[in-house]
Amino acid sequence: MSALRYGYKYEYKKLYHHDPNQLNDDIYLKVYVSFNDVKNVPTDDFEWIEQWHAQEDRKYLSGVIALKKLKNSSWWKENGTSLILEPDPVLESIEERKLRKKSLELAGLL
Repeated sequence: MSALRYGYKYEYKKLYHHDPNQLNDDIYLKVYVSFNDVKNVPTDDFEWIEQWHAQEDRKYLSGVIALKKLKNSSWWKENGTSLILEPDPVLESIEERKLRKKSLELAGLL
């Protein structure tokens, strides 16, 4: 009662001071790609390729690619190509790996 007498207001401050979440496509995805012909897969778009396997009729690769590159292309939906996200596919940053690679290059190990 005294709160009403002194004009206090009860409110949920989170409702008024909350910034809504925004989707961000600056992430990288670990993917598994299956395809018939390597010319249908832009391997240069991948940040790195971890595994590569080729048989006579089908090829496979496992690698990391930027979500933006997938959104702006359709190669992964065409020509019998199949793209599957790997377990725990989201990498928010690849800068640490790039720094390690540069360090190994400077040391003459790559």
